Amino acid sequence: MLQPNSRCGNTTRLLSATLIFSSALAFSTASAASDALADADWKARSSGAGVLMATRFDTEQEVTDWIHQNKNADHVSWSRENVASGNGSLRFEILKTDRADSGNWRRWLSDDQREFGEGDEIFVQFRQYIPKYLATHRFKGAGGWKQIIISRHSQDMAPRPAGSNQLNEVVLQNTSHRGLVQGYNRNLSKKYPPWQARLSTACSKQDFVFQNAIDHGPSGGGCVGARRQYGGLRSFYAEKMAGYQQGHPDPETGAFIYYPDEWLTFMVRVKIGTYGESNHEIKVWASRKTDSDYVLLIDHEDRQLGRGPLHDTLWLLPYNTRRKEDPGREDTYTLYDEVIVSTSFIPAPRP
Repeated sequence: MLQPNSRCGNTTRLLSATLIFSSALAFSTASAASDALADADWKARSSGAGVLMATRFDTEQEVTDWIHQNKNADHVSWSRENVASGNGSLRFEILKTDRADSGNWRRWLSDDQREFGEGDEIFVQFRQYIPKYLATHRFKGAGGWKQIIISRHSQDMAPRPAGSNQLNEVVLQNTSHRGLVQGYNRNLSKKYPPWQARLSTACSKQDFVFQNAIDHGPSGGGCVGARRQYGGLRSFYAEKMAGYQQGHPDPETGAFIYYPDEWLTFMVRVKIGTYGESNHEIKVWASRKTDSDYVLLIDHEDRQLGRGPLHDTLWLLPYNTRRKEDPGREDTYTLYDEVIVSTSFIPAPRP
């Protein structure tokens, strides 16, 4: 009977172990190199000209020092499980028992607590991780979750008592759960005009586009071609959103959507004109981790910001107006990282 060659068997096992070790070492080396590049990129962006405040939640204190202490303050925490870079991220739990509020985090736009008013320009960049359930779910009775508010500080940030919902606030939001980046600002009439723009399309001669800076050029004929060309058409959602749970955002949209389960970068620019007049400028950019640069989504130069307390605070929050408790939905969450405020343009993260 042939006997196994023990020497050959030992050699095979040794080679296998060597290959496994080599693969693990290569992965570790590549991961370390990637982390080093991410750190260098963060340091370059967060120390650039005009930077007024920067945090990537490397310590728990960077989260806990700025949690608004309301009844859902325990929904906000420091997490080390998933980060864009560095040691931690800001996490919000969004529970099936939550109504509109799931906690919020608020910090001065500038570390010196300065106020911004007429003639000033602000750039706010942040990164956000949105799991698939949150990116695609329509919460019952709700108007769509917010991402960021640029406004006024809260009452617990002494010494100047004020709060959200100011007549000049600027808000990035997943309005009506359409699954794509939108927003609004408040004006002198105490209204909330959205950042949509009128557009005549093959879908409707009286259509609106949500991301007015996007135009991919002709993308085929008819309504489907128009949906592919532009940054989200209201005609599609007006027809489809009643009872529409699956398949949104529009599968044919040319808009920048909330790509699930990855770190997305957003930047909002506000150039403050004269309060009460329609000469304020708002721009919004976004990018994916694999993008070499931003996509310009929203570009308005004629917005009206109402009078009120001057801007001084950034709010991060998944607030969802009119949302109700719903035992049938899933608990979910969202994460934020790498927040930068500057008076100058902030480059997109390097892929």
